Amino acid sequence: MPSNSQNPLVPEINRPEYFGNSDALISDLAWHSLEVQKLLPDKSVHSLVLEAAPGVRAKSSGNSVPVRSAEPAALEAAVLAKLQERLGRVLPPSAGAALLDNCRAVRPEKAEAYAATSAVWPGVFLQGMRGASNKSNPANYFQIIGTLYAWGAPTGSADAHRAAKRILRAVLREVAGDPVAGVATAIASGVGAWAEGKPGAVGALRDIESHRSNLLAWCDSVDADTQVAIPEPFANQQRTPFIWMHRALTNLSSDAWREALPSRRWADWLSCILRTGIGLGFLYEMRYFRQLGQALLSGKNWEEAQRALSYPMLPWFARGTATSERDVAGRIRQWVQGGDNVRRWLLSPRLSEELTSDGSAEATYQSVLRLIQGDERAQLEKALTAQSGGANVKETINYALQCRERFSAEADLYSLLMRRGRYQIVDPAEEWVVVVAAMCCEKPGQPTTLGALRSALATIGIETTRDVLVAELERAGLSRSAHDADDALEITPSF
Repeated sequence: MPSNSQNPLVPEINRPEYFGNSDALISDLAWHSLEVQKLLPDKSVHSLVLEAAPGVRAKSSGNSVPVRSAEPAALEAAVLAKLQERLGRVLPPSAGAALLDNCRAVRPEKAEAYAATSAVWPGVFLQGMRGASNKSNPANYFQIIGTLYAWGAPTGSADAHRAAKRILRAVLREVAGDPVAGVATAIASGVGAWAEGKPGAVGALRDIESHRSNLLAWCDSVDADTQVAIPEPFANQQRTPFIWMHRALTNLSSDAWREALPSRRWADWLSCILRTGIGLGFLYEMRYFRQLGQALLSGKNWEEAQRALSYPMLPWFARGTATSERDVAGRIRQWVQGGDNVRRWLLSPRLSEELTSDGSAEATYQSVLRLIQGDERAQLEKALTAQSGGANVKETINYALQCRERFSAEADLYSLLMRRGRYQIVDPAEEWVVVVAAMCCEKPGQPTTLGALRSALATIGIETTRDVLVAELERAGLSRSAHDADDALEITPSF
């Protein structure tokens, strides 16, 4: 199959897969960033994983960090010793285990291991995407996140590594006055001492503090020849999930936001932005391909095909609306199945050999339009009507956006979609709107308006009414309704 770059109608981005936990995305950024610098200590670090219970992950036992395993005593003792050394006093033996608990995030449903949280920076290095997903060749989210972020750049292009640099700098830096900073130092020193002399991936953790220093230095550097341009089909669109993701990540990774939020809350907000950007970003991509295929069959010109990309994508109805009317499962399924099949058709060797253009998206579109007057029309019709396709993309979208657990100690407070039997509806969890509203502001403590929030939702692709949004803001304690304020209604800053 030819490279995407040979067909300007196909934006070039790695294909996604279900990611077992969003904290592993940050670990993937860290290890791949070291790999880019040719500083990766051992490729097996991608298989690192936190053990959750005795006997779990036996096949990865050589890559397991025993925070919650059958034999955590050595690691606990090493961390305890470093903490006592730092504080200059003796602590109870249980302090080592308590300290290591700071590295654990929630345990995702059906997962065999806990996630290592990025709220405490050593946690970033205690897992890899291969280990967290239990897959030998998982999706490259370093490339995916970097590309999605670059596609939203206001300048038309961006450094492919800029997203990783912004995120890692915020995650790895010490925040003055943050009580987690001292904890992180003790954990890192303890992990480094415990890993000394061990082979493979675990042994690579002996240099955990050096890994952090190398990444922080890289985050402030400028890489050459890593620019990613916004794909031509998306370049003239005023509203895309990529634009929102770029703005939100840029704001959240700033020093002001990093210092204003508690570490765990900041990590949760980061996860929310990544989940929303990845889920809606790939939904937008699939919708683009399906609409492109329909435009080709209809004989529309390039300008008309571009207009078909206009928003919105998903409707957000009031809570009292019938569930069947709120359902978006059907449109997501159609977009993903049709979109993935059209994408494959556009990249097929048979079609690519016949294409003639000057390399622009418009010229390529016109070339494809001529080709489907013959045998290729039946192939495109088949791609659009197929009842299968895009399984990995659909699973990625659903897992990124859908609520994982609503009513428990490990409730998912940052989801956009909710499953109701066979239906799937837009029903944001408690904190999702809080994050989107907060990211309308470059700095914390600044109030925003209903108009700014509605604009942000429109950029993401969510359509709703003023009444629905005001009711949600009141429920979250962010605003009091003022019937004469219209879009000027002020939203109280959450931080």
